[in-house]
This record gives sequence, structure tokens and C-alpha cells, in this order.
Amino acid sequence: MIGSTTTTTAALPFNPPLANIVFIIDESNGLNQSQAVIEDNFIANLTAQWTHFERVAIAEYGGSGEYDFYEFGIVKSWDEFRQFVTTGLSYYGDAMPTLAG
Repeated sequence: MIGSTTTTTAALPFNPPLANIVFIIDESNGLNQSQAVIEDNFIANLTAQWTHFERVAIAEYGGSGEYDFYEFGIVKSWDEFRQFVTTGLSYYGDAMPTLAG
């Protein structure tokens, strides 16, 4: 008699657990280059071990008083999140829906 085994793939644990998080990113001209690098590195280090981004929303504001808010569920992966953070609106262009702006 040949035995059988069932293999299951465990889902990635939610990291961060039980949280909806909004990043508010300064896209104004008020940051110099070194400050912008610090902001970017902080966000990269904070999110490097995250496994789920559907509970992350992103808001960005600039010096003109305008802002954009991108709802939960838009960003699907860390690579996509990092690309958005480092390039801002130019990554998604008009394809990324805004709730306000």
C-alpha cells in the first residue's frame, strides 16, 4: 500500500498584523536632497519585512497645498510600494485612482 501525503502551502503571515496604515509623504520642495533620502530610507527600512500591502494607503502632498490620497488595496507588493515611494505619481500616472486631490 502506497501512502499519500498532502502538501499545503502556508499563506504568508500578515505583516504588519491587524493594521491599516497610511503613509503621508512630503513631495514638496521643502525637503533638500539629503532630507528626501532620509525620508525614503526610513520608509524602506520600516516596510522591508512587510508581507501584505493591501492595507496600506499613501498620501502625498506638495508645496502648493494640493494632495493626493491613494486608497487601500492599490499597492500589491513591496517592490511596487518602493517604486511608488521613490518616483511618486510618475510611476502610476493616471492609472492610479485618487480619492481627493
